[in-house]
Amino acid sequence: MGAFEGLLRFDCTRSAHRLLRGKTVVRENPAYSRGCLDPDKRSIANAVQNRFRDGTHSPKVLGEYPLGYHRRRQEAKVLLWEKFEKNLAAW
Repeated sequence: MGAFEGLLRFDCTRSAHRLLRGKTVVRENPAYSRGCLDPDKRSIANAVQNRFRDGTHSPKVLGEYPLGYHRRRQEAKVLLWEKFEKNLAAW
């Protein structure tokens, strides 16, 4: 990729972010906040769902414990090693 192509891609991405930011609605789910504050749980839950103009929507995707969370450390190690090897092979 040349420098010009990289700049063009960056500019398009920046424009897309501005467009999406104006259409994004963020709402707190009190149950997620309680899970974060509960010392026995300490989850960092988030959910994402896309709603389209025609009334349809994507399935809601919930993540209670992100991949970097200490409860998922063993699972993360395998995926991080795979990512490392993939990127090393590109060199």
